[in-house]
Amino acid sequence: MAQIIWTAAVVLLAILQSTRGMTLKGYNGSMTNSLEVSWANASQLIDQEYIDVNRTVYIYVHGFGGNETTQGTDQFIQATINKGDRVVLVNWSEEAAFPDYFRAAKNTAIVGPQLGEALLILTASGLPIGNIVLVGMSLGAHVCGQAGYYVQIHLGTSVPLIVGLDAAKELFEPKNNIYRSIKRTDAIHVIGCHSDWLRFGMMSPYGTHDFFFNVVSYTLLGYQPGCGLVNTVLKPITALQTLNFNAIIFCSHRRMVSLWVEVVQYMCTMIGNQASSSVDWVARGGSPINLTCLSYNATQSHSRIAASETHHQWTPATINADRVMGLLEGKLPV
Repeated sequence: MAQIIWTAAVVLLAILQSTRGMTLKGYNGSMTNSLEVSWANASQLIDQEYIDVNRTVYIYVHGFGGNETTQGTDQFIQATINKGDRVVLVNWSEEAAFPDYFRAAKNTAIVGPQLGEALLILTASGLPIGNIVLVGMSLGAHVCGQAGYYVQIHLGTSVPLIVGLDAAKELFEPKNNIYRSIKRTDAIHVIGCHSDWLRFGMMSPYGTHDFFFNVVSYTLLGYQPGCGLVNTVLKPITALQTLNFNAIIFCSHRRMVSLWVEVVQYMCTMIGNQASSSVDWVARGGSPINLTCLSYNATQSHSRIAASETHHQWTPATINADRVMGLLEGKLPV
């Protein structure tokens, strides 16, 4: 008990000593109708009706080098707004600034508890814990995990859902980690989505349900559909003059945001199919079994969803607590 109290005190001190701290930006009806506040003033988002306590609020955390307008963050925000839902952006662009990845990774241990404290403020201001969904990309997934763990310690209950979009590998992969990674115990349900597990995303499952995208194509080619260098080389020479190698290198990693935006935008365009592995799926000819739609409610469909692959629909592979591996195939242009 003394160790827990001491740890909590150290974390709280680190939060209070942070010179800037991340901010929260809420949106109501459009991206132009927004309000940005410090994490310590999170209740203002409720007071000024950027958060409706009677509805689910989706809190999004961008990744390394990200901000409101990059890495598909704006696409996620707009897609959520278009569905009539409330969304809040965790803006930690200074703490996650490119090119210092090691500094950004270290800052997850500060920004995560800050977000956790902001969630405590929101719940104290009338937002039910059951109306909170955390979605994090890359390093943002680890921030969400830290926040969920912080809530558990200080509130004695759990956030219902965290969605980790290709959680960052370097310095976080289990057995070689320096900093705390997102864990399946950080929320009641943790959906882990993997698109670049051979490079920038974690290979180890970290969710109660994990989805591995385009396993066959990605393993053979080394990139997600549409992300290969050949796709760039085949473009007009005028496009090559402004070639963004950063976008090419991180394409498969960041593609995970585009995939989740599709989940938000369209009903049941990603179909999960039970399979213990890619070998199992191929052996039975890709026959469907225990199908379910990937969504924020995917965890309610089956407690055990593994994998499937089809060239006609996005098909996620879900891993349960027993860590069943799986795959899927998609339809983005190649």
